[in-house]
Amino acid sequence: MKTKIHEEPVHWPTLNTVIMVENTLKKMEGSVITIAELKRKLPRQVNHNTLILILEYLERSNKIFVSIRGITWIARERQLHDLPMSEEGTIPIEEALTKAKKKYNYGPAEN
Repeated sequence: MKTKIHEEPVHWPTLNTVIMVENTLKKMEGSVITIAELKRKLPRQVNHNTLILILEYLERSNKIFVSIRGITWIARERQLHDLPMSEEGTIPIEEALTKAKKKYNYGPAEN
């Protein structure tokens, strides 16, 4: 799905609208859904151009795959059990933040 990037959209989607589309795609019964079917399944009506913009974002962020047959959700949800746990069974958030600060050079990293 390729849209004209150089054209400025008339209306940018809100975060709530993007999340609504994501959740609808995640919960779809079949493996492939068309844009028309997606529009029918959405809890609220979404402007066609806004929906196309959202789908382009989801495709670029590798959350969906768009083919001739339709749209497929491909993103894997990160589960809580995928996160590193301490011996006490908690997520060491301070350690994760320190590593992230070092990795992305964001402010002074505490040791």
